[in-house]
Amino acid sequence: FYIVCTKRMSLDFNWPTWKKEFLEEIKGSLKKTLNDAPPNPLMVGSFDVPILELGTKAPHIELLEINELTEYHHSFSIGIQYDGDATIEITNEAQINQTTQSSSTDEFFTSSLNTNPISQQPATVPLVISVKHIVIDTILKLGIHKDPVSERYDSLSIQLLKNPIQHIDITSPFDKLSKGLVKNEVMKQIESELKKLIEAP
Repeated sequence: FYIVCTKRMSLDFNWPTWKKEFLEEIKGSLKKTLNDAPPNPLMVGSFDVPILELGTKAPHIELLEINELTEYHHSFSIGIQYDGDATIEITNEAQINQTTQSSSTDEFFTSSLNTNPISQQPATVPLVISVKHIVIDTILKLGIHKDPVSERYDSLSIQLLKNPIQHIDITSPFDKLSKGLVKNEVMKQIESELKKLIEAP
């Protein structure tokens, strides 16, 4: 049968001090996602995630609808909103003469770079990328199934019904030189990883 909630239910909970092991697991997953992505010509090293802080503000979670409630299957629609103070710091190395050549609109300057043997040698510097002000607003469908033989809950499914990322600030020292290539590439990977974290059972 089908039940619709006539009154939405908000879930309040304390935002805990997360264990180091849990944070290291998320950092490792994000690091792998960034390094498994197609190579970025501006990056010459491997990505690392030295800092991950989930902040002090908890997300707002709301039970929007009970879609199905049978003996062996339950389905719910849940709203999640987050506008907190989580921060992420990502490090790598950038080839600065490559970013300059790829973004320059001065034909003489670009030609000089291409013919100058010094400029053709890789010139790399440490790169620090800051990720802040993550805003999430999404709805997910949660399904729980019970095995009719063992009478135990044996599976859990989560489906995002809308794109969760509403806003995210990503800054690096080379945003202008690279025409946003660094920022855009990292943003795609961050969004992908956040979606996986929300959908993970």
